[in-house]
Amino acid sequence: MIEIRLTAENADELFTKLRDVVRGTADAKDALEAAAPFMEKDFNLSVAREEAPVETPSATLDDCKRIAGEVIRAGKRAELAALLEKYGVARTSELSEEQFADFAADAGALE
Repeated sequence: MIEIRLTAENADELFTKLRDVVRGTADAKDALEAAAPFMEKDFNLSVAREEAPVETPSATLDDCKRIAGEVIRAGKRAELAALLEKYGVARTSELSEEQFADFAADAGALE
């Protein structure tokens, strides 16, 4: 845990100090990341690195198919056909992974 205490005469001074702390933290992080390979090699130190989170799609093909089925059961087959056309496909199985979340949201709005 890191605790930082700042005192300031006014909001502008406090903002400036906070900005400097944030910039300094980012600069320090960049410097440590750049130095990590040398620290590991020269001083036999292990440096923990944060892995970037892998973004998983918020909707799957199965979600799209399920929602499309609900839209059809709601009697909105024509609206679903127009939506599929908007995405440049004839059926949900032709959607690309990049389209899943947007299609699911748009189709869900038709229900």
